[in-house]
Amino acid sequence: MSEDPYRHARAAQEQRLDVIDNSLFDVAIVGGGINGACLYHHLCHRGFRVLLVERGDFSCGTSQASAMMIWGGLVYLKDLELATVWRLCAARDRMVAELGDWVRPCTVSYVPVPEGRSRPWAQLGLYLYWLLGHGRGRRPRHSTRFPEQAFLDPGRLRGALHYQEAVVEPSDASFVLQWLLVHDNDCQVAVNYCALGGGGYEADRKAWRLELSDGLDGRQILARARLVVNAAGPETDLLNDRFERPSPYVHVLSKGVSIGIPRPPQHRHHLAFDYGEAGNAMTLVPWGPISVWGSTDTLTTRADKGTAIEPTDIDFLLDQLNRHMAHSVDRCDIVSLRHGLRPLAVRRGEEIVGTGSLSRGHRLHRDPGRTWISVYGGKLTGCVALAQTVADLVGETTEPTAEPTPATKLPDPASQTEIFPALTEPVPAAAWCLQRQRCWNLEDYLRRRTNIAQWVPRGGLGRDDEHVDHLRRVATVLSGGDEHRGRQALEDYRQLVRTGFDQALAVS
Repeated sequence: MSEDPYRHARAAQEQRLDVIDNSLFDVAIVGGGINGACLYHHLCHRGFRVLLVERGDFSCGTSQASAMMIWGGLVYLKDLELATVWRLCAARDRMVAELGDWVRPCTVSYVPVPEGRSRPWAQLGLYLYWLLGHGRGRRPRHSTRFPEQAFLDPGRLRGALHYQEAVVEPSDASFVLQWLLVHDNDCQVAVNYCALGGGGYEADRKAWRLELSDGLDGRQILARARLVVNAAGPETDLLNDRFERPSPYVHVLSKGVSIGIPRPPQHRHHLAFDYGEAGNAMTLVPWGPISVWGSTDTLTTRADKGTAIEPTDIDFLLDQLNRHMAHSVDRCDIVSLRHGLRPLAVRRGEEIVGTGSLSRGHRLHRDPGRTWISVYGGKLTGCVALAQTVADLVGETTEPTAEPTPATKLPDPASQTEIFPALTEPVPAAAWCLQRQRCWNLEDYLRRRTNIAQWVPRGGLGRDDEHVDHLRRVATVLSGGDEHRGRQALEDYRQLVRTGFDQALAVS
């Protein structure tokens, strides 16, 4: 570890920007969520010269707000989309086999409720689901006794049906980051806090001009790419409009909100419960010291509006959760909030009534000039298949000009850790994350490089701000030892928690 991790990290970032400035890449990817990150990895592996830019932090949007599940497409079974279920089950099982350090099998316990599906129909559906998953893993089974019934309402229990899915570890945000960190050289560059402001196609150069702005120090950068992949998630349509790239698809946005509560000692398996007339389900997921309950699924027309959690979202989640719990959970029990926008792909002009009938799959559009590809929709389960499909399209248009990089290299584990108050297991040290994981501020560290903001109340501050002194020291490290900047960074973060957590938990 460098004696001055901040100076080392800034120098490395400046070197990346120097590489980008006035360079020509085979492919530029806009968006550092799961779609962009997984595609970046696959293009690097095939030897393309690749640039990935993300205007915020890697995985700071939709990809950090999932249930961390690799689902095999059970939701599609109710509409008899058997081919889709077959394909997603195969994708899930392939990820378990090939990404064993990142993805592991897990047991899901479906708990029938009086107002939901009958147990025989649910059991039949899960058995069919297992068959469509090629009969891998344990076959579905029913049990009348299971550990989690200790904290569930006994008056509503009719046993549980257990089946297998998969889960990413240690979080969805780290899953995204791992695809990016294995590649870092002069031909393959991924940068966060780097916004694409404008540009256009230069016919004489047969390349796109990309006008970039470094969000850390305001540096203006000019890059070029023979082909652009728009993987900007909820902002895909805005970027297409800016660069005049018409598409037959648009995104419909669905707001998903989940809550984290203290994890009951008996909570070992993922629990799923029916809710609503559309046959949707909500899950209670064990994750470290908390259990994550959610999520909502609410149509919204504006990306900026959809990022706000409303007290009514909390009301709905608590109402649904308390239908199943032996003891009531209320606002004061909530440890953390998770929220994001799901970009759902639909055909332009399609009439939308609700989200229940909309596919969570992806759609691709390649413009007539074959130099711009737009990615619509997508999910964790399909990220590898999507990346391979887009990489094939890229290969039809342009040749790789770099050397392939290994596909199996894993990011280095944290060589420097520390203990955070209220957590029993050590977490990566802030200085290490700054130097090795492009972590530039307190939210990056607490929310995405570690799980502190999700596992410790109020974003890591504590119920009564009891961890403020510790966070001030962390903020000072991330500020290069500048105590004044560290104090200001901490105050900015506290304001973020007040608006994003405290106000959301206000009584509606």
